[in-house]
Amino acid sequence: MWHSFEGAFQEHGPPPLRSSRFPAGLPGLKGLHAIKLRAADRLYGYMRKLIKQLQLAHVVWTVENPLTSLLWETSYWTDVHNATDPYYCELHNCMFGGKRQKRTCLASNSSAVMSLNILCDGQHEHAPWSINNGVFDTALEAEYTPVFAKALATAILESIAGEYKLPNVTQHAKKLKMSHFHSIAAEKQPTRAMQMPTVPEFSHIIVIGNLPAPLTFPISDAELHTCTCLQLQQQRFYVTCKSKLVSDFKERG
Repeated sequence: MWHSFEGAFQEHGPPPLRSSRFPAGLPGLKGLHAIKLRAADRLYGYMRKLIKQLQLAHVVWTVENPLTSLLWETSYWTDVHNATDPYYCELHNCMFGGKRQKRTCLASNSSAVMSLNILCDGQHEHAPWSINNGVFDTALEAEYTPVFAKALATAILESIAGEYKLPNVTQHAKKLKMSHFHSIAAEKQPTRAMQMPTVPEFSHIIVIGNLPAPLTFPISDAELHTCTCLQLQQQRFYVTCKSKLVSDFKERG
């Protein structure tokens, strides 16, 4: 898995070294600006080479950058786009524990990243963009929040586990998802993020109601390893392998 990082160019952020007209670099750059541009180009060149190798080897890769980053307009990324036809997902960092509404883009050869398409719901305040002691806030927002890191790892892990049928990886992904939910609670994130898990835990849920009080289900909250048939009054229900009893609610009256 490959990740690239670049500071977001905001109104009060670092001076731009590229533009949409000159994605390869502004004319006349000298000194430290020219050095930074060449260093970024070397990173982009390595990224392009590595992604193409991973694509040929059928290995999942992801690249993260601000949505407005000029990386997406460079010749390096154009080559990657034409060679891999990746998926693009927009998300807002404030929905994953970030303090600011940073628009982030994920590109990947795995459609699993599309489950992270969670945009700001407007139910919380954002910290302003500013400069403190010579440090731009864009640098503070460059790091992955724990919530976002776990959400991305969970989405990719579950995708890989499902494609290659890896039960051990699936179990690890479930543990990671539970940790992800705990992180959301600890960060006091808006409820919308809680309502949109990265990947559904169950493919579908069957609700059976109006049953006699003495009736019990011969299955528990542990996963079934074989198919089971439930005889409920005059009806039969066939429960497939890997099913589990989510809840058993008894109501008076």
